[in-house]
Amino acid sequence: MISAARCLLFPCRIAWREVLSKQNCVLSQALQKQQLLHFSSATYSHQHSLHRRKPKSLADPSLSCEHQKRSWHQSNQGHYVQRRFSSFHSSSPGLDPEADLAEVSSMSQLYYRILESVPEGIQMAFAYGSGVYKQAGHNSTKENMLDLIFVVDDPHAWHNQNIQRNRGHYSFLRVFGSRAVSHVQDLGAGVYFNTLVPFEDRVIKYGVISTDRLITDLLDWETLYISGRLHKPIRLLVLPSNHDLIQAMQVNLQSAVHAALLLLPEEFCEEALYTTIAGLSYNGDFRMVVGEDRNKVANIVSPNIPHFRRLYQPIVDSAVHVHWHHAQGRLEQDPNHITQFHHLQLLPKTVLMLLQENRTRPGSHPDLEEVLMIYANSSHCDDTVARVIAHIVWRSSVSQSAKTSLTAGARKSVVYTFKKLKKMWKGKPKREMMA
Repeated sequence: MISAARCLLFPCRIAWREVLSKQNCVLSQALQKQQLLHFSSATYSHQHSLHRRKPKSLADPSLSCEHQKRSWHQSNQGHYVQRRFSSFHSSSPGLDPEADLAEVSSMSQLYYRILESVPEGIQMAFAYGSGVYKQAGHNSTKENMLDLIFVVDDPHAWHNQNIQRNRGHYSFLRVFGSRAVSHVQDLGAGVYFNTLVPFEDRVIKYGVISTDRLITDLLDWETLYISGRLHKPIRLLVLPSNHDLIQAMQVNLQSAVHAALLLLPEEFCEEALYTTIAGLSYNGDFRMVVGEDRNKVANIVSPNIPHFRRLYQPIVDSAVHVHWHHAQGRLEQDPNHITQFHHLQLLPKTVLMLLQENRTRPGSHPDLEEVLMIYANSSHCDDTVARVIAHIVWRSSVSQSAKTSLTAGARKSVVYTFKKLKKMWKGKPKREMMA
């Protein structure tokens, strides 16, 4: 069945391959010109045991505050924006030009010490969430848990070293060794989280995912779990050097724009675009009903419009069928089936397969292009796409949450759940609580 579906996907994926081919060309030229760009201003360089250097890190405390500030201004000049990642995540690691220099220096040193405390072999690392970027309703990022993702080529080997170095980070699964931990990681969304880990005066949570699994999720939206987190601003700590990963991260952002434009009306404001994109990985998440602040998406977007703009403005400006009236702060897209078909055929593979499956009846296997044309001419196209994406999110959120009792252990699971419920209760409107 899957083989047949993949064959049916072929006509529609031709356009996607052409887009990716053009991106590959641009990215390859950029990488040849300058492998590390302005990111090289922050160096994380210790030797591997095999005399290979660690990936460059953006969290080197050896950089002075003034140098970090100067690097930010340099990296945000117009000529820089699309040099390596096109509209990729925040330059020089997502710092605000007006950020307090002492705080910037303190956080850089903290990130550096966290990276020093875990084994080598991290191909990419990033921090995300309310512990990094200010969210509405939160007084300070320091009060929130610091969330990180470590991308590694060999999770089994990495966990083996980390269990020896940081045994207390793991649940009872550490007793069964790194092979058991890696097996549990492969379940669900392919991420293993160590949560509620005390680190100096902060509490951190870090997830581990394999490079291959992340690339698949970025390109195909297999789970929309980590790829969904990468729809929003992040702070890169260890730069990716894997070209396939770099390209997949860019495709993930473009896919988010195509999906959002299918869900938005003919005219909309800039904030509505970012809210729709940020909501892609939350709509369908059962934790949004039990365990999350229901205003979470709006809280993420409203204080971080400039960060979202740096991510998505270059993509939207170069897109067809959509026009950004910058002076008015509004966008407009062509309201016709041609526009919808264009966006549909550029959606990730898992979304396309589910759309096709939605139109498949016993004994009939419609061609994908035919199916997409039907949706493109339908007035309910937006509802169908939203429902399909929500289904992907629901599956991964349930399976990943089911792993929590294994990866966190009973005590941490209870504490973590209580914190989530507290956030949800805090985010409820007063009139809802009084009802």
